[in-house]
Order: sequence, then structure tokens, then C-alpha cells
Amino acid sequence: MTMEAIRRIARQRLGYRSPVYRLAAQTLTDGMTLWREGLATYRQIARLRAAAGDGGKPVAIQFRSLQHPLYLRPGTDDLNAALNNIVRREYGYQPPPHASPKVMVDAGAYIGDTAVFFLNRYPSITVHALEPNPESRAMAERNLAPYGDRVNLIPAALSTTVGSVLFGGTEMGARIGEGGEFEVATTTLPTLLRRIPEGHIDVLKMDIEGAEMELLSDDVSGWMPHVGLMIVETHGPEITEKLQEVMASQGWQATLRVLRQRARAPSRWKEIPSVLTRILRHDALEFQSLYADHDDVELFRAWLRRVLQGPEAPYIENDYPMQLVDKHLGLYSYRFLRLFTDFKAWTNLRPKLNNATDVRQYYEDHAICSTFIRNERLEKDLATLLCDIGMKTTAEELLREKVNASQHRPYSEYYDNELVELVRNKDALICDVFRYDLLGQEAH
Repeated sequence: MTMEAIRRIARQRLGYRSPVYRLAAQTLTDGMTLWREGLATYRQIARLRAAAGDGGKPVAIQFRSLQHPLYLRPGTDDLNAALNNIVRREYGYQPPPHASPKVMVDAGAYIGDTAVFFLNRYPSITVHALEPNPESRAMAERNLAPYGDRVNLIPAALSTTVGSVLFGGTEMGARIGEGGEFEVATTTLPTLLRRIPEGHIDVLKMDIEGAEMELLSDDVSGWMPHVGLMIVETHGPEITEKLQEVMASQGWQATLRVLRQRARAPSRWKEIPSVLTRILRHDALEFQSLYADHDDVELFRAWLRRVLQGPEAPYIENDYPMQLVDKHLGLYSYRFLRLFTDFKAWTNLRPKLNNATDVRQYYEDHAICSTFIRNERLEKDLATLLCDIGMKTTAEELLREKVNASQHRPYSEYYDNELVELVRNKDALICDVFRYDLLGQEAH
């Protein structure tokens, strides 16, 4: 059972506001911070928490997973937002339809924490970040400035019309409303799409404090067909139901992930999760298109990039995502280790496997199988194995009885230089053990 699963069970049984749950949740988050970000970052965060009552200037936190520091204000929602996005990776469980997304719209960017997460995860992405709150936008501008022209920070709220609305509140609770304290500009998704050269949004994230109901009640046909992945925080069951209805009408699939609950007592919703994240993606047919033609080299390359992109690839199952080894150990190398090593040692040794050399040494120390029969060299490997156990034969003799006349095409037809480097980085173990030469004609 993962730490996030434990967190969800505790929240359901103890309640979001329970002191016991909050202590346990912080302990889990602290443990995850140490695991993913290291002791130095953990100490920086501890000092920021200690300064919560002092106000003061924003503090630069250097997360190990980020290229640049993230500035957070003591005593505000900033730290929780950063931990949810950077450490817990709340929005990282469902990847975009394409392995290298180009365009993201972040509606409700707050201090830029979500945008920073995606900018670091996907080097090719450009983020259009909308934040109408001047105080939060100032922080977002500071945090996003190091990413240069990969970011377009827009001082506007997302709405159904271009104009202005009243806006009020502070930090993560700021929202559009009649009781707002000042006016802010508004823009629409069709307007943004016209200004985006690609004319398509690979990732649309919306956390707009209830204003999503207005967007979903309006005509969505002008923008939804041009979106690859939607990540939406819904505020209340009525909005969640409306979201389901609209998605179904547009032929989308929805994956529901409960991230946190906020009690609104007194409220008729107090026993219902009021903040849900719905991660929505296109119909599975788009996925299946990668398998449409086994002779199409470009489809193969697109499929392999998605498999190797990271631990949240759509068809990566079981516990691989929680092993936190995806930077130097691909899915197939991980499966190989599960099958062909004494995996009981994995639990103790996994934190020490920091590179391909460590992984190879672990395999050599704990391997339980010494001989493999590979599809690419089926006859030769089988003949070698039979000879080892005293049955004299050759690959040529085995070929006489061959029924399947298909031929293995050279690796160089499938793997371009980018894929070769990606495979060498993620699945060096398999390449080494099986002596694969991806630019050659066959395995050695």
C-alpha cells in the first residue's frame, strides 16, 4: 500500500480536520520530502514553517527536482501548495496524451507552483499561466521568471466572456464573486486558443474556486475538442456532476482522484468531498491508435517515448510509480528485476540505487537466472541452452523446422538517435545483459 493510499484511508476515517489526521498527514509529507528532495530541502522547509508567525520576506526553497528555487511566503498557503505539487505530485499522476507536450494553460496559477512542476517535468512545454490576484501574481512572476519565454503570465481570470469581473479573497481562497473588492480582467479559452500558435492545448489545469461551473454551463465546443488533458479541481458535488455530464457529452473519459476534503460547516456538503480533482483524457481510441499499424515506425517511436517518459505513463501499473527510480530505471528494466532477481533485497537496497552502475551491481548480486532465450535470437539461444544440458544441436538444425517466416527488421530502422539515448538512459540494464546494439543490425 502506498503512502498516498494510507493518507486517503486515514482522511476518510478520521476526517480532514482531525488533529490526528493532520499530524499523520504532515508526517507522511515530511517523509516523502526527505525521500524525494533530500535533507537540505527538508531543513529549508522546516525553517520556513518555524517562521510562519513572523511574516517576513519570501524565502527561496531549492527543491532537488526543480531547476530553479521556488519562493514561498512564510505563514501563507504557499508551502502547502508547493508540497502538494512538487513533492506529492498531485497533478502528475496522469500524463498528457503526448510524451512531449508543447502547450499548457494553467488557470488559477497562484504562485506558479503547478507551472513550475510541469516546466521541469516537460522540457518542451510552454505555459500560459492565468492569475488575476495581484499579490499571488507577483509571486508567480518571481517564480516563473527564470524560465524565460517558456512562460506567458496573464493578469486575468478565466471566464466565458472577455471583459472584467469583481474579485476578492486572499491566497488560495481568492475568487470571482459579487462581493469582490476590486475588478480584474477576464479572458476565455477560445480567445487563448486563437493566440496560441499551435491552436491546441496539451494540458489544461483549472483551479478557479467554483468559477468552473460557469465555464461548463456555457458552450464548450469552441475549446474542449482542442484540449488533450484536463486537470480540474471541482468545488462541490454539483460542479462535479456537471463536469461528468459535459465530459460524457464530449466523449471523454474521466479518472477521479480525491486529493483533499475541506469541511464547509455549516453546510449540506460537509460529508461530501468538496475538492475533487478530475483528471480527464480523451477516449481510449486515441491511445489505441499507437497500435494501429505494426509496420509504422513513427507510431512505434511515439509509443516507446510514452512508455519511457516517466512513472505516470498511462499503462504503467502495479508499484513501479512509487519506487521513485524512473530517472535511471525504465519500466522494463524494473519488470526484469522483479522477474529475475531475489526481489526481497529490493526494499532495503532500492534507496541506494542512484544510477545505472548501482542497478547493474544489484542485478549481478541478486540474479536468479543465468540463461535467457530472446525472440531476436530464438534459434541460437535455444541451441546454446540445449547444448548446455547435453542435447547437441545447432541453430541451423532448428531453423529447418521453423514455421514463422517473419524477419526481424534492423534496430536502426526503429530507433533514431533521441530514442537510442532515451533507452540507454532508462533501460541500460537490459541493453547490457542482452548485449543490444540499437544502431546495429541485431543483438550481439
